[in-house]
Amino acid sequence: MRFLVAFGEKRRWPAFSHVADLGDRLQEIWANRRGLAASLIVHLAGIFLGAAEVWIALFFMGQPISVAQALAIESLGQGSRAVAFLLPAGLGVQDGALVAACAIFGIPADAALAMALIKRVPDLVLGIPALFAWQALEGRHVLAAGKAHPKVDG
Repeated sequence: MRFLVAFGEKRRWPAFSHVADLGDRLQEIWANRRGLAASLIVHLAGIFLGAAEVWIALFFMGQPISVAQALAIESLGQGSRAVAFLLPAGLGVQDGALVAACAIFGIPADAALAMALIKRVPDLVLGIPALFAWQALEGRHVLAAGKAHPKVDG
């Protein structure tokens, strides 16, 4: 690490100082065992709640699966969403991954797609009102800026 930082500094590459800082930050995270454990518990709870959602949705669609299968499907779905972080909410990627994961366990594509759409409900319920609230806040700022600087006709 020291060799790489020295190499980058010699060539005046500013990115290398950030790399060294990143290593220090990672050491701080690993040293905070309580915070790390809390993060692990929260992430595991999210996976288990998502797996319960998958299990319940498929059960009521007449496609009963085991808890292990629900965990596998949910894990693949969350993993695909994380990989597709450039796309808002992993649109399309998560849904395709869920359909593919369900196919592995013999769940028909129509039931898998319905389950993927059910998993999108929280995105809609929380996301759409948040977008409207954001638009309202931005609109107030634009209106306030317009009143503060009235147009002058020349």
